Amino acid sequence: MVTKVSNTKNILSNFKIYGDFIDAKPFGSGHINDTLLVRYKQAGQKVKYILRKINSYVFKEPKLIVENTLNVTNHIRNRLTQISEPDLSRKVLTLIQNKNGSYFHVDEKGDYWNVIFFIKGAYTVDSVINIEQAYEASKRIWKISKISLRFRYR
Repeated sequence: MVTKVSNTKNILSNFKIYGDFIDAKPFGSGHINDTLLVRYKQAGQKVKYILRKINSYVFKEPKLIVENTLNVTNHIRNRLTQISEPDLSRKVLTLIQNKNGSYFHVDEKGDYWNVIFFIKGAYTVDSVINIEQAYEASKRIWKISKISLRFRYR
């Protein structure tokens, strides 16, 4: 898990995030990627984002990870729109573009970063502690699988 990224503001400055940077702190258990919860002040409101450094040891082509994430989330968003699913911003990831129009930034070390709009109330479970968690997870996985049936990998 990341404990500090000294160039966080510099990395974030490459993305289309508006407002005033407040802070960034480690987020989640960090088993694979380095993840930070980032806060900005925008029009008097605090807005949260996730800044993620793709682990290039695990993912040999980090650019493809971001592109696949974008393709899958766009597919899911389109399918949910077709069935008039409400509150899409809480149900589908929203990746933030960088200032060049792509959805990742490569820093001076060659590390790949991307930014995702934070979904309020969302969380992950590293290990299931009761049958209710397993049941709820299986319902969500079923719904995502059903929605993704027509997805074509490019």
